[in-house]
Amino acid sequence: MIRFLFLLIVFAAGLAAAAVYFGRIHHVRMAMPEGLPAWTEALPDDAGLRSGRMPMPAEGIWPPIEISWQAQAPDLSGLRWRIRATGEGIDIAGDLTMSYWPDTARLSAVTGTVALDQVSSGQVDLEGLLALRDGSADARGLLRTPVVSGRLMAELLAVKAGGAAFGQGPASAVLQEDQGWRLDLQLEGGVSPVSGSLTGQIPQRSADLDVVVSRGQDLPTAFRDVLSSVGQPEGQGWRVAVPVPVY
Repeated sequence: MIRFLFLLIVFAAGLAAAAVYFGRIHHVRMAMPEGLPAWTEALPDDAGLRSGRMPMPAEGIWPPIEISWQAQAPDLSGLRWRIRATGEGIDIAGDLTMSYWPDTARLSAVTGTVALDQVSSGQVDLEGLLALRDGSADARGLLRTPVVSGRLMAELLAVKAGGAAFGQGPASAVLQEDQGWRLDLQLEGGVSPVSGSLTGQIPQRSADLDVVVSRGQDLPTAFRDVLSSVGQPEGQGWRVAVPVPVY
């Protein structure tokens, strides 16, 4: 979900910054071929200011995604769009506001769902739903090199790992201006309480997982064996600290 915060704010705001005075991206490229930031090269030629869509291929654990946008009525804060990212098991949306001088933008009211079994692509035996409750992000320097930061509040529902049910709990994420990010989570109501974090750095494709799993009485033997082999004893449970792929 950190990746989505980054993609949605940079893609959509970059589209607007490039197209606001010209209508479509290919007009901009014809008029000023050397004038756009390098990261706008991914934008399709027919991308328009009012509406459009862009397919993105599968990448790492993430399935193919389509990003779409639809203009809303502008207000005193700037130009506004409704942004949406959809894919197999993914449906995320938010509101984008770009200042009238197109160098800063804000993504707000980010909500949606991510089916964990769909984004894991079989690499991790994981099930459940990530429900995004509220998120926001800010971008500045869109006409040069964007600097993006953001936050996200979410809830993990009906989480299963290795066939064991771990219940549900809150999750929160922060994306810093240096593109370092952190996801914190807690799970209760299942075979064992779980708490931990995932930290990484964009554009690195892996992140550091640090999770503490208690010795719940209902924890399956097979799962205990896995924890014993990859983790270290921690109080009445195990601590697992390993790198994992994120995209």
